[in-house]
Amino acid sequence: MNEVSEIRSLEKLDLLAKKVVEGYLLGLHRSPFHGFSAEFREHKQYNDGDNLRNIDYKVYARTDKLFVKKYDEETNLKCQFVLDVSGSMHFPYQVKRNKLDFSVVAIASLMNLLKRQRDAYGLTVFSDTILQTIEAKLTEKNKQQIYSTLWQYLNTTDTTGSSNIIYCLEQLAFTLPKRSLVVIFSDFLDGFLDNEGFENKFVQVMQHLIFQKHEIVIFHVSQSKTELQLDYDNIPLEFVDMESNEKIKLIPNEIKAQYQKFMSRKVNFLSQKCIQFGVDIVEVDIDDNYELILNAFLRKRKKMK
Repeated sequence: MNEVSEIRSLEKLDLLAKKVVEGYLLGLHRSPFHGFSAEFREHKQYNDGDNLRNIDYKVYARTDKLFVKKYDEETNLKCQFVLDVSGSMHFPYQVKRNKLDFSVVAIASLMNLLKRQRDAYGLTVFSDTILQTIEAKLTEKNKQQIYSTLWQYLNTTDTTGSSNIIYCLEQLAFTLPKRSLVVIFSDFLDGFLDNEGFENKFVQVMQHLIFQKHEIVIFHVSQSKTELQLDYDNIPLEFVDMESNEKIKLIPNEIKAQYQKFMSRKVNFLSQKCIQFGVDIVEVDIDDNYELILNAFLRKRKKMK
């Protein structure tokens, strides 16, 4: 599937997100997430207009009468999606799916899950500063506003710009309603050079968010083959920094071992600190499907019941 060709309009983004969720939900009855959207409470006799999908046919087989299952829906969650739209999120450039494409479809799919659970959702978009924030609500108007914003950044012609996730999360911590579910999509490539400074600030901002009673899920988005493993042909290549436009020529194999060691340390730091603070972090390879995103989100959602 070529997502790039399919998500260049709002309608097609919505259709793809629904397709991802519907395909995923087909397998839920075989998984521990079955019945995720509501808790069963009781039966009531079937009346005209009741949803046929809620008929309990096992009870019908025993009693020859139609009863439907009633559920207690969960309606109190406020989920804020936080999306990095800096230059590096447009990597790989001019291919069928980049990190921003993947993240946009993932967010749209999670919005569909939240809507089924009658949970509110909002969006914050950032690069080196917060560019836009949409408050978490459960309305069709809010959904369309978020879709429109996602589409805007997905189709921007300016694919450069630096990132400052620490500053933006710090600002967000002051404004979100307490005990929000904060779901972050970023490649965490800011602070690439000042690694020690980034690590100290990351610890501080996680502590601040947790102090404000927020639950956090981090989706660390990358293309593992290239960004983590530096798996390129062993020929002279020119690499371009998508945030600063700085260029460098090198032969990948000459620095591959050192590069992999550096990236492994960065990933391990994020993982260890998140475990320490009780933050859920998921390493996401954009060459994989969306099931990992949906599984991780539902696990976190069930913990918050």
